[in-house]
Amino acid sequence: MVAGFLNAGWPVVTGCSDKERRQQLVKIRLRRMGAKQHPFYRLVVADARSPRDGRFIEHLGYYDPMTDPVKVKIDADKVMKWLQQGAQPSEAARSLLKREGILERLSETRKSPASA
Repeated sequence: MVAGFLNAGWPVVTGCSDKERRQQLVKIRLRRMGAKQHPFYRLVVADARSPRDGRFIEHLGYYDPMTDPVKVKIDADKVMKWLQQGAQPSEAARSLLKREGILERLSETRKSPASA
Protein backbone atom coordinates (compact mmCIF):
# COMPACT_ATOMS: atom_id res chain seq x y z
CA MET A 1 0.00 0.00 0.00
CA VAL A 2 1.24 3.43 -0.89
CA ALA A 3 -0.16 6.57 0.66
CA GLY A 4 -0.64 9.55 -1.60
CA PHE A 5 -2.34 12.93 -1.28
CA LEU A 6 -5.19 14.46 -3.22
CA ASN A 7 -5.26 18.13 -4.11
CA ALA A 8 -7.17 18.84 -0.88
CA GLY A 9 -4.42 17.28 1.22
CA TRP A 10 -6.42 14.21 2.26
CA PRO A 11 -4.39 10.99 2.22
CA VAL A 12 -5.36 8.36 -0.34
CA VAL A 13 -4.41 4.71 0.05
CA THR A 14 -3.44 3.08 -3.25
CA GLY A 15 -2.34 -0.46 -4.02
CA CYS A 16 -5.26 -1.85 -2.00
CA SER A 17 -8.24 -3.47 -3.71
CA ASP A 18 -11.83 -2.71 -2.77
CA LYS A 19 -12.20 -6.21 -1.34
CA GLU A 20 -9.18 -5.73 0.97
CA ARG A 21 -10.49 -2.34 2.09
CA ARG A 22 -13.93 -3.85 2.84
CA GLN A 23 -12.36 -6.67 4.86
CA GLN A 24 -10.61 -4.17 7.10
CA LEU A 25 -13.87 -2.39 7.78
CA VAL A 26 -16.16 -5.30 8.72
CA LYS A 27 -16.38 -6.54 12.32
CA ILE A 28 -18.31 -9.30 14.06
CA ARG A 29 -19.37 -7.88 17.41
CA LEU A 30 -22.01 -7.87 20.12
CA ARG A 31 -24.90 -5.41 19.99
CA ARG A 32 -26.45 -4.62 23.39
CA MET A 33 -30.21 -4.80 23.62
CA GLY A 34 -32.84 -5.33 26.32
CA ALA A 35 -33.99 -3.32 29.29
CA LYS A 36 -31.99 -1.46 31.88
CA GLN A 37 -30.17 -3.88 34.22
CA HIS A 38 -31.27 -6.81 32.01
CA PRO A 39 -29.17 -6.84 28.85
CA PHE A 40 -28.95 -9.43 26.15
CA TYR A 41 -26.68 -9.26 23.14
CA ARG A 42 -27.05 -9.94 19.44
CA LEU A 43 -24.06 -11.15 17.49
CA VAL A 44 -23.97 -9.01 14.34
CA VAL A 45 -21.75 -8.15 11.41
CA ALA A 46 -21.27 -4.39 11.27
CA ASP A 47 -19.13 -1.75 9.66
CA ALA A 48 -16.25 -0.93 12.02
CA ARG A 49 -17.15 2.76 11.83
CA SER A 50 -20.76 2.33 12.99
CA PRO A 51 -21.61 2.75 16.70
CA ARG A 52 -22.00 -0.26 19.03
CA ASP A 53 -25.80 -0.32 18.89
CA GLY A 54 -26.08 1.27 15.46
CA ARG A 55 -26.59 -0.02 11.96
CA PHE A 56 -25.50 -3.56 11.17
CA ILE A 57 -25.19 -5.72 8.05
CA GLU A 58 -26.44 -9.11 9.25
CA HIS A 59 -27.71 -10.76 12.43
CA LEU A 60 -25.72 -13.94 13.30
CA GLY A 61 -27.14 -15.02 16.67
CA TYR A 62 -27.75 -13.99 20.26
CA TYR A 63 -26.26 -14.30 23.74
CA ASP A 64 -28.31 -13.91 26.94
CA PRO A 65 -26.04 -13.89 30.02
CA MET A 66 -28.90 -13.15 32.47
CA THR A 67 -30.54 -16.59 32.24
CA ASP A 68 -29.42 -19.68 34.12
CA PRO A 69 -27.97 -21.49 32.19
CA VAL A 70 -26.71 -18.86 29.76
CA LYS A 71 -28.51 -18.95 26.39
CA VAL A 72 -26.36 -18.82 23.28
CA LYS A 73 -27.61 -19.40 19.75
CA ILE A 74 -25.27 -18.73 16.83
CA ASP A 75 -25.72 -19.56 13.14
CA ALA A 76 -22.31 -21.17 12.55
CA ASP A 77 -22.66 -21.25 8.77
CA LYS A 78 -23.20 -17.49 8.55
CA VAL A 79 -20.30 -16.83 10.94
CA MET A 80 -17.98 -19.09 8.91
CA LYS A 81 -19.00 -17.28 5.72
CA TRP A 82 -18.14 -13.88 7.19
CA LEU A 83 -14.88 -15.06 8.77
CA GLN A 84 -13.76 -16.56 5.45
CA GLN A 85 -14.53 -13.22 3.78
CA GLY A 86 -12.22 -11.49 6.25
CA ALA A 87 -14.51 -10.09 8.95
CA GLN A 88 -12.64 -9.58 12.24
CA PRO A 89 -14.37 -10.55 15.51
CA SER A 90 -14.16 -8.22 18.52
CA GLU A 91 -12.62 -9.56 21.75
CA ALA A 92 -16.02 -10.41 23.27
CA ALA A 93 -17.28 -11.98 20.05
CA ARG A 94 -14.03 -13.95 19.67
CA SER A 95 -14.36 -15.46 23.16
CA LEU A 96 -18.00 -16.37 22.48
CA LEU A 97 -17.07 -18.02 19.17
CA LYS A 98 -14.24 -19.92 20.86
CA ARG A 99 -16.58 -21.17 23.58
CA GLU A 100 -19.01 -22.43 20.93
CA GLY A 101 -16.20 -24.11 18.95
CA ILE A 102 -16.71 -22.11 15.77
CA LEU A 103 -13.15 -20.73 15.58
CA GLU A 104 -11.76 -24.29 15.91
CA ARG A 105 -13.95 -25.38 13.01
CA LEU A 106 -12.65 -22.46 10.93
CA SER A 107 -9.02 -23.38 11.57
CA GLU A 108 -9.78 -27.02 10.63
CA THR A 109 -11.34 -25.96 7.33
CA ARG A 110 -8.33 -23.78 6.55
CA LYS A 111 -5.90 -26.65 7.30
CA SER A 112 -7.76 -29.39 5.42
CA PRO A 113 -7.27 -28.03 1.84
CA ALA A 114 -3.53 -27.56 2.50
CA SER A 115 -3.08 -31.19 3.60
CA ALA A 116 -5.12 -32.62 0.69
